[in-house]
Amino acid sequence: MQKELYYVIWNSGTHLSLQKQLTDPQQIHYAVEVDDYEKKKLQEKIAEVSAGDVIPEHVFVSPFDETKGDIDKMELGEDEDNLFHMIYNVGTERTKERLLSLYNQ
Repeated sequence: MQKELYYVIWNSGTHLSLQKQLTDPQQIHYAVEVDDYEKKKLQEKIAEVSAGDVIPEHVFVSPFDETKGDIDKMELGEDEDNLFHMIYNVGTERTKERLLSLYNQ
């Protein structure tokens, strides 16, 4: 199967998208090369992470209560971790180097 270049773009918070074009190189982005199956799986994971955005009540009702919403926070963290593993696995060489340097900091 032929792979195509896409960009995982971090818009804000956990709002992500997978796009064919990089319209703003200043945005946080990761170049990936995916076939149709990998693209579908990546889109599904991006949707999971995007849907798991910070719940407003955690910020406004009890911003300093670390136990509030711990399960939600852990699930979001696991989803983000899985997403980064997926990005690394299908990423370009430059993307892999960037992720490794971030991980090793």
